[in-house]
Amino acid sequence: MKCWSITQMEESLINRDLNKLEKHIESCSSCKDSYELLLREQTDWSNALFTASLPSSFTKRVMEVLQETDIAGVGEQVHNDMYSPKKAARRSYTTLQRWTSAAAILLVLCGSLIYASPSLAEIVRSMFVSDAVLDPGLLQSKELGLIQNPSISVSDNGYKIQVNEVSADATRLTIALKVTDRFGKAILNGFNPEQITVKDETGNSVGLLRSPLGTNEKVDVLTYIYKGELNSSILTVESQIDRIRQDEGDWGFSFAVDLSKADALTNVYKLVGRYVTPDGLIIQMDKLTHTPSGVKLEFTTSLGEQKINKVPTEMEERQTLMFHFENEHGETISKVNETDSISMLAGETSVRTDKGIHWVYTFIDMPFDTQEIKMVFDGYSIPETSDEKIIISPFELKKESAMFSGSGDKMWFKSFSLSEEPGQNETTPIGVLEVRGEYYNTVNPLIEQWMAVDDEGKKYNIEYRGPIDLNSKYLNGKFIIKGLSYTPKKLILSRNVIDRYYNNVEWSFDLPKGKRIPGLENNVPIKYWR
Repeated sequence: MKCWSITQMEESLINRDLNKLEKHIESCSSCKDSYELLLREQTDWSNALFTASLPSSFTKRVMEVLQETDIAGVGEQVHNDMYSPKKAARRSYTTLQRWTSAAAILLVLCGSLIYASPSLAEIVRSMFVSDAVLDPGLLQSKELGLIQNPSISVSDNGYKIQVNEVSADATRLTIALKVTDRFGKAILNGFNPEQITVKDETGNSVGLLRSPLGTNEKVDVLTYIYKGELNSSILTVESQIDRIRQDEGDWGFSFAVDLSKADALTNVYKLVGRYVTPDGLIIQMDKLTHTPSGVKLEFTTSLGEQKINKVPTEMEERQTLMFHFENEHGETISKVNETDSISMLAGETSVRTDKGIHWVYTFIDMPFDTQEIKMVFDGYSIPETSDEKIIISPFELKKESAMFSGSGDKMWFKSFSLSEEPGQNETTPIGVLEVRGEYYNTVNPLIEQWMAVDDEGKKYNIEYRGPIDLNSKYLNGKFIIKGLSYTPKKLILSRNVIDRYYNNVEWSFDLPKGKRIPGLENNVPIKYWR
């Protein structure tokens, strides 16, 4: 196996033809070391050439330095003060001449890019490239000059993490992380995002990671909403990333984010509105916060007398509210907790207070400052106790399925069998019921609770396993009866908790006409919902 020369590696880099080189260094440690040395040299040059802010005399000064640089002749050893190589690499005159010419051409090109629009910094920063998911709030933050650059770059074990774009205000914090391997190839979803935390000035964790609206071909875009009220103008982002793909390393970093400039552009509106559903759920509107990158809607739900005894206290916070927003033309511009439409929701949080459950919904945009917007309440689901049951004969299921019907839901139990599942120290016997269900209420096995009782009165917990179709409200899987080791003559299946769905509501709430954020007075709202 013949080793590659530095010249060959450079040519591969210039031509972006790295397949053969990548395969070679997988089994050649010597060439791998040389290649990593070459990449470090390029990185040093890149960092030296492309700083965050370049003076007007930069191009002239670099050209003068290049003209004064001695070019080594053939066979002479060339040393680069930017690094200390283990083995001094040799450069031919033609190679260095090619690099010098390339540098001069690059500087000429960059002279127009750095000071033109879009700027070079915007090209390198990749949260706003053309293939990125449309985010009106982030675009507004960019237009107002609120995108911060912490200039983070950490490398270990052949991987590099860079953070050059952060948007932060009172509604959300968004970070673009660029992860690349030793060949400069972008790696998406290669680390555990839970190892990044957002803290306030007292050191408390205040960020809740929500599923990003998307990534593009170069960066992971992470969006954080906040736990409760945010009282800090300075936030700290900390990384404890110790693994990329399957490789361990240390990619820890920390940087501060200043919200003061965005806070000065933030408007808060007190909301006055109350609604009581026919079945006793109370909605009390609270406030609306408008920041450059989004909108935060807050209200509280509580239980009336006819509802309070039906809802298990520990499950009240697991209610789900469905609503949408309309403009003055009757267009639906965003839906919440409905799967059949586009949504501008970035995330939601809830916390129990002495007044009920306080909800905070964060949106990437809500154009109530340019249009008349109203919130329309569509329905809700909430855990409630139930006494519905069915008695089945496991032996008879082979001949004929048993049907359960209750609260608009139907389920068919088709067969019964015994099995075992492994545990930490020993196997556990289980009974297995094949089940198919068609629901009117919400299909949510994490909330719905079933229990089985055998001939002897012994109780068993039931766990559903299998696929669920949320749109069609359909399931087709298995009921796992934990601990059941024999086939009883009769089995009582009782549904103790149901995620009950209500749509008998009729209420809308007009959002106040908001003020335009300074600097966005002439901004044309993006019709995201279209």
